[in-house]
Amino acid sequence: MKKVVAFLLAFALVFGYAPMVKAADEKVDGNVNNESTLPQSDVKTKEFSVKVLCKVCNLAPVVNQLDFELENLETKEVIEFTSVQGVANFSIKDIKVGQKYKITLKKNKDYQMDSFNVEVMELKGDLVLAKEDNYILEDIQVAKIDLSKECVDDVCEFSDKKVTMAPIPMMVEENGNKRALKSDEEVIFNLYNTSKAERVGEVKTVNGQIPALSVYEKDDYILFTSPKNKKFILADKPFEKPVSEFYFRQNGEGKLPIRHKTKNPYLEPAKTEIESLTVRPLKQNEKINDRVTLDYVCISPIEGNKQDFKDLKVVFTSEYDTVTAVPILQDKYGTLLSPFSLYEGVQYSVKIEDPKGQYAIENFPFAIIDKSERGPNHPLGWDDGKYGFNHSYCGNANYITVVKKGEENKNNTVIKCANGNTSVSGMNFRDLLLRTIHPDKSQIKGMEGKDFDLFRFKLINPKRCEVSKMADGDFTIHRNIPKDKSVKAVYQVEKDGRLTKLDYTVKNNVANIKTKTLSIYDTVIEYGKKSEEKLDQEFELDVLCGSCNRLPVDKELEFELENLNTKKVSNFKSKSAKAKFTLREGEKYEIRLKKNDEYKLDTLKVNAKKVNGKIVAVTDDNKIVEEILLTKLDYSKESVDDVCNLSDKKVKMAPIPILVKENGKTRPLGDMEFLYFTLYNLTRSEKVGTFMAYEGELASLYVYENDDYMLSTGSNNKQFILSDTPFDKEVNEFYFKANGEGNLPIRHKTKNPYAKPVDPKIDHLTIRPLKKDEVIKDKYTIDYVRILQDKNNPKDYSNVKLIFTSEYDTVTATTLEEDEWGVPITPIDLYEGVQYSVRVEDSKDEFAIANFPFTLVDKSERGPNHPLKWGDGKYVFNQTSCTNATYLTLVPKGTENDNNTELKSDDKSTTIKGMNFGDLMLKTTYPEKSDVRQLSGKDFDLFRFKLINPHRCEVTKMALGDFTIQRVVPKDKKVVAVYEIDKYGNLNLLPFKQDEDLLDIKTKTLSINDIAIEYTKKPVEDNPSKPEDNTNNPGTVTPNKPEDNTNNLGTVTPSIPENNTNPSDKKEVKEFEDLFKNFTNSRISGENRYQTAVELSKKYYKNSDNIVLASGKELVDSLTSTPLATSLKSPILLSEKTKIDNNTLGEIKRLNAKNIFIVGGESTISKEVESKLKNLGYNVTRISGKDRYETAVQVGKEVVEKFGNKNKIVLASGSNMVDALCGNSISAKENIPVLLTQIEELNEYTKKAIKQWNVNEIVIVGGKLSISEKVEQELKSMRIKITRLSGKDRFETSVEVAKYLYPNAEKILIANGYNYVDALVSGPITQINKTPIILLEKDKIPSSVQKYLNDSKIKEIQIIGGTESISK
Repeated sequence: MKKVVAFLLAFALVFGYAPMVKAADEKVDGNVNNESTLPQSDVKTKEFSVKVLCKVCNLAPVVNQLDFELENLETKEVIEFTSVQGVANFSIKDIKVGQKYKITLKKNKDYQMDSFNVEVMELKGDLVLAKEDNYILEDIQVAKIDLSKECVDDVCEFSDKKVTMAPIPMMVEENGNKRALKSDEEVIFNLYNTSKAERVGEVKTVNGQIPALSVYEKDDYILFTSPKNKKFILADKPFEKPVSEFYFRQNGEGKLPIRHKTKNPYLEPAKTEIESLTVRPLKQNEKINDRVTLDYVCISPIEGNKQDFKDLKVVFTSEYDTVTAVPILQDKYGTLLSPFSLYEGVQYSVKIEDPKGQYAIENFPFAIIDKSERGPNHPLGWDDGKYGFNHSYCGNANYITVVKKGEENKNNTVIKCANGNTSVSGMNFRDLLLRTIHPDKSQIKGMEGKDFDLFRFKLINPKRCEVSKMADGDFTIHRNIPKDKSVKAVYQVEKDGRLTKLDYTVKNNVANIKTKTLSIYDTVIEYGKKSEEKLDQEFELDVLCGSCNRLPVDKELEFELENLNTKKVSNFKSKSAKAKFTLREGEKYEIRLKKNDEYKLDTLKVNAKKVNGKIVAVTDDNKIVEEILLTKLDYSKESVDDVCNLSDKKVKMAPIPILVKENGKTRPLGDMEFLYFTLYNLTRSEKVGTFMAYEGELASLYVYENDDYMLSTGSNNKQFILSDTPFDKEVNEFYFKANGEGNLPIRHKTKNPYAKPVDPKIDHLTIRPLKKDEVIKDKYTIDYVRILQDKNNPKDYSNVKLIFTSEYDTVTATTLEEDEWGVPITPIDLYEGVQYSVRVEDSKDEFAIANFPFTLVDKSERGPNHPLKWGDGKYVFNQTSCTNATYLTLVPKGTENDNNTELKSDDKSTTIKGMNFGDLMLKTTYPEKSDVRQLSGKDFDLFRFKLINPHRCEVTKMALGDFTIQRVVPKDKKVVAVYEIDKYGNLNLLPFKQDEDLLDIKTKTLSINDIAIEYTKKPVEDNPSKPEDNTNNPGTVTPNKPEDNTNNLGTVTPSIPENNTNPSDKKEVKEFEDLFKNFTNSRISGENRYQTAVELSKKYYKNSDNIVLASGKELVDSLTSTPLATSLKSPILLSEKTKIDNNTLGEIKRLNAKNIFIVGGESTISKEVESKLKNLGYNVTRISGKDRYETAVQVGKEVVEKFGNKNKIVLASGSNMVDALCGNSISAKENIPVLLTQIEELNEYTKKAIKQWNVNEIVIVGGKLSISEKVEQELKSMRIKITRLSGKDRFETSVEVAKYLYPNAEKILIANGYNYVDALVSGPITQINKTPIILLEKDKIPSSVQKYLNDSKIKEIQIIGGTESISK
């Protein structure tokens, strides 16, 4: 293995596939370039010697003699010099530093060069010529002239004249002596014509010599020793080592041949003339192989693509054989192929077989060429062996390049013959030329008396003047035909003279002939009279989904087209919702869709008829076919995992650079600029969170590896907006998916069937400044939705309201006056990608609607040129079937559920009812039960039911409806409660009914919340034959302590199980209002956040020498300021970015403060604010870092200096800021720093501080989704004691911190868990009052807080913030 890797490395360096060092690695100082600044040299004449290299030929020395001119730009004197064997020598007389010359290549037919200037400079006491880039001139690089526009006969000499050579005497070399081949000894040879690329035949010696051969006068030949030889092998030695082939051409009638491989630029040239050929006896066990084995051919790596080629097969096909190679080794230089053996001089077509359908290759003629003329002393170390070449341009083919499937033809060219009557397409022909020959027609049997033409199309390599053959490909020969003739048939002439029909079409007097080969077989075109011609017509039909509201089917599909008259079957593909195929007049066809996993097509039969002079496709009932209508396959019998590739694995993307486009220019986002992005997971239909871009980039995001995401600029941005233009217009969202660990994301909306597709790769995101009066909205206004009206029986919908409900919001619309398209509803504002349940409120109780997931989807990929004029905006769809939802259908009240369906899980254990689920599928997963702490120690099951749209592989959510989940439960267990677990971890009871092992659960939502089923074992019945008398409520279980639930017969509604240790004299907290009824309460608030901070300061501080000043808007840096304020015995006050509130200034003055500590950089509190405070006489210190992590460390340093190092810190997530907020109380009580880290890796600033402070104890605040297990284990490996405080959400986390800090607290502070700026400034107060901070929602008590209040000794609450934060 080491040997192979070493060889690959050496080979890459030799053949130019690794970076090469410049020939001149010394660079002359560009400032030292004139006579006045350099000492005058005594040299009068200077000789120079430079290499002459071909820059498009792997920098090979140019053997041809080339003439150059060296012109003195001052005197205009011209010196002429010549290169020989790749080296040019010339002299400059009266040479002086500073002289400038121009070097020009004289016109010749092989090479060209752009003239360039050089200047005489002094380097280390010697005079040199320096190019304009100041590099020393050590080589002149020329380029091969493009021969593509020349006629073959202008470049190569061809002749069909043959000459008969003289017989070639044969000598035998053995035991160091030579002797003549005896008459009874025979040597067998194979003769190959390299010019025509064809085998001539077998040649045997007669009477000790090769008989006189008849050969073409201009062609080159190879004589191989045949494997049939058992005694001798050819041992020709034109250069330094013997070869078993003789490369020759004729030298005139009756003469011995001459060698045609004689040029050796690095040794004496070989002798052209020969007197005999030498063979030697075969060695013991030596066998002759008529093939050459290559063991060094590699597949080149694809840049930026983590490809795996192990399943590929590379297939080499010639007119004689097919050979396959497979990958055996992969390293950074490429993927090495297994050794394979090919015939020398024969061209092989190259194809890729990939079972995964990922990769392909640009077909080309691969040929093994002997390079024995190189000799052993090639300047680049190239050996004198046999190598693989691309015969289309003589380029090295030791590395072959694969491309992504579908891209193999994007570089194809068209090649034309000199007279323009013939052209060929189907590959990249590069330097090849096309030559058309007209053989003798009389040799074609079976065509006697018929009108036909006979052609021989030959691809010619003009650099070697050799025929280039392609034995396997998809080629089209385009041949002009006489205007008065029609094409009856096209044939390929086989080697044995048989005629094989070729497929063809005729359009505009051009026959387009399909063929798998080029340069191998002759072609016959049989003509008929024009009147006999059957016209061919190319059709282009739309491919639409008939079961999907006639939506275009953008997916590439394969079809079969069978001519029912000839029984010939051809294939065609649809691309970008279009299908092209050709029909012939008068023929009948059948169109079939090849099997795929998404669509089906009922067999379509069409007839090609001429109507009004045009060929049209009509069905048997004479309907014109204008489109192909497909039907979506039924997914109901498939598993979700068979259809969608869902994964819970996360990857960390690279940070995304942010560029600002303004005033026609683009610049990076400044260090003091920032903006907020909202991240939404389209696959899981859930908001991920808000992320801030700062210091020029959006930090690395952790995303699910297979999920689609949307990044948008939210309404909290006042300066910039996202300005992405993947298609024709700007969009303010970036639609992406991961592209592997550590890589930038790629777009997932790239297909545009009606314009140029989009490159999925990005290297940055572009934003622009907001325009004047431009405001960013989080929702989109939709004003085109209508209620479908029955024109024949119109209904009055004036009393109808439409209610759209998601897990985030509820939107109501009323009806407007009817128009020609239906009954419009008032504009509605919706979140993109969010599903809304739909219901009707009708004051007359006449109408209803079948509930469905109504969702807004972006269609910017359509572009402006949709054939049906569908726009590229945002449109509403029914997520159950991906059908348009612009028109809503109302039904009579009571019939809205008539078309409801049931949906079963893969294992049939779960059935969901309550709507028409359309194409949706049901996926059941089982989350970790340990996360449900409220049910710890109890017997329960935990389920996550997700509705999946199989067409988009997205979760579909229903936020409001009347649904039933039917679940199979263990027969030996009795269900005592069913809970819905909301996103905060709260347990909410659901009504249910158990009948033996079937459990019916009533729920208002689907795909939003997890479900927990709590069990107890069924009691053993004493008399099972006599069930309890329960005639009023048959089949139900009556709980011990239920509320009277007479309105809900047949269900069990127990209370949430709790270990309630409330004191007997304390009232239980059940509702939000109980906060104010059951506890002594007070509130500290101001008219805004700045004033609230002032009021807190007034309440708890009579005076203070120090003030901590934090940003009231950008809370990132401010979150870790609590321990600093505590150490300084200071309040936390707030400031805007560019100004400080007068009330805040007044409070600073009241406190008699002397020192102000600003936490955060100038992007949060500006230099102007800092200067103003200094001008007012305060000592101002700014504490900040490059980012939030370093800022936290800088604040921590101040804490350690003030209180000393306690070798303990609080660690919170730098992404989930509320965890740091909860940790502030701990830092305030214990006077220890709060540091931040990333989720999946310990931040470097934080790690360094932990080591410097010798930290031996850390309190982690937040769960494993905030700070991963990986980070925790790394800390433990540093021998640090870890305590983790976390809950299911921010509310329960605040409770866990409270119990940790003050287990016997009788007073608490309460702040809003979402608008947590109030809690931020409350941090120092927790230390003064010895009270924890508990987080609530504005008007709701989370279950975890409710339990804490009921279990604790709390008697008094103090609310921080106004009624907009915590309502009353």
